[in-house]
Amino acid sequence: MLVLVMDDAKMATLNGEVSYVIETSPGKCQAGIFLDAEDPDCADIELCSKLVTKMVKANLIGDKGGNAVTRYVRLPVGQTQKPRESGNFTHELSLWQPHVRLTLAEAAKTVGVDLQDILDSLRKVGEQSEAKRVTEHRAAVMLGEAPGQDERLEAYTQNILAGVELHDSINGMAASMVAGGAAGGTVVNQLRALMKASAAPRDARWQSRFVDISRAVTSAEQKYRRMRMEPALQGSRFQVSGDQVISTDNMRPLLTKAGSLLQTLNPPRWIIKGLLESDALGLMYGAPGDGKSFIAIGIACCVATGATWHGRRVKAGPVIYIAGEGLGGISRRLHAWQKDRGVNLGEAPLYISTRAISLLNAESALAVAVEVEATLPDGSPAPALVVIDTVARAFVGGDESSTQDMSNFVNIIDTMLKNRWGAHVLLIHHAGKDASKGARGSSALKGALDQEFAIEKHVQVRKLICTKMKDAEPPEDLAFKLRGVELARVVDEFDEETVISSAVVDMLDASQMPVSAKRRKAQPNDTDMTPEALVEIIRGQGWPGLTRIQDIFGCGRAQAVNLVKKAEELNLIAGHGKGNRRRYEITVHAALPC
Repeated sequence: MLVLVMDDAKMATLNGEVSYVIETSPGKCQAGIFLDAEDPDCADIELCSKLVTKMVKANLIGDKGGNAVTRYVRLPVGQTQKPRESGNFTHELSLWQPHVRLTLAEAAKTVGVDLQDILDSLRKVGEQSEAKRVTEHRAAVMLGEAPGQDERLEAYTQNILAGVELHDSINGMAASMVAGGAAGGTVVNQLRALMKASAAPRDARWQSRFVDISRAVTSAEQKYRRMRMEPALQGSRFQVSGDQVISTDNMRPLLTKAGSLLQTLNPPRWIIKGLLESDALGLMYGAPGDGKSFIAIGIACCVATGATWHGRRVKAGPVIYIAGEGLGGISRRLHAWQKDRGVNLGEAPLYISTRAISLLNAESALAVAVEVEATLPDGSPAPALVVIDTVARAFVGGDESSTQDMSNFVNIIDTMLKNRWGAHVLLIHHAGKDASKGARGSSALKGALDQEFAIEKHVQVRKLICTKMKDAEPPEDLAFKLRGVELARVVDEFDEETVISSAVVDMLDASQMPVSAKRRKAQPNDTDMTPEALVEIIRGQGWPGLTRIQDIFGCGRAQAVNLVKKAEELNLIAGHGKGNRRRYEITVHAALPC
């Protein structure tokens, strides 16, 4: 018979019923709770011992020397032999409820002890022991002395299936599998499957253990993260200290002579000539729907394949695209680019993340770096380009307006991604409420950038404007449109034909570049204020005059004058006369078909 026994029990403080009470001396009693022998916790000697220790500390066991899982207890037929004037005291059974039979967790709750606290403590000790065992195992492997872990995993599996020693076996199996390199999700699924096949009764304790599997696996992953991180941090600006990753900048010499910097003189190293530098941090921002991701996808595809980017030469290399949106949309954009350019992406070293990743701490950024390096084939060059789309999705848990959070974000990206590979890291970001004032969030971001590009939306045309080029001449503004590409026609779940489509970026020439985004008022059939549009107006109705141009485009006089000047600079129109008598006509150059 299994019994949880309390000496000098104070019945008023208990949180439930007991199975019996024996009066062992005047005013004092011993109480016991019959335990359910089918409860697997009752077979866990270590767990029961910890519970008895807790009861000793709570003065529920008067005899401190009785701090053991196997104890002598009072019987209802007997006498207390302590000397007293009234003589020996004869025991009296004052309560008898043999039907009260509880699980270990229920009995612990009755005496005011949370069994889960004990389980958590045991799990931590088990993880520490397992970590030590893994370290010793790795050393033994190096010496050729280590046995495999098959026997240990087999024992854990048998225990779980038999419904015994569940918490030790679950934690031990989680630690072993994680240390062996199994993915956390795989370990969780394996343990849940074993628990469902277990012979243990599906009571509250079983349910608690089942729910706790995820936490056990997470704890194991955290424990072994240090082991995985230390080799990966070699040569970086970080090292492991306890459970934290800290910078080692203060360990490096602070100063160097100017002469050492004059020994070499190198031109900028471009991955896209005149646009994006290697070993640099860039940013592209704009309002939602402005085409940021379409441009980023195009850049990524060109770098991964070595194809030119709208006439600019490209240095090919692996590309890592950390996406914050669904893979379906990205897949369609890749299909559209491939179909439009006639370039096969099937074997290109372009890797897309399956989920958004927070990059606000060094550990998560290092995890990305380690996985990238494990994914790249042997002998592959380091990534040339890393695209983070978008900053908001990589900034979860931080405040974009906080200088401290943004500076930390930039420092981690610089150290863990950019400097590690000498790559260009291109951030895709949203414009602020006033797009003319730049990207959303702290100015600490712009201060850290090597290149910055703004997307300015007009009516149909968008402009890509370089707003910062740190070490080279900024490129001219570029104009582009999004052009739809039909990918396939399929029958959907409603038995209706559906067109699957996406879009690609078409860069436009100078004649199609909008002159101004500011419009006084919207016009019917609104068109962009481009030199090409002005040529078409003159072609259709002759020179309309500045007043009419203002009406057509809904703009002010200064904007109309700028439009005319731009068309004249491009040799699309030629003027005759002076002042109000000046008229313009289309040149031979503009009359030629585009």
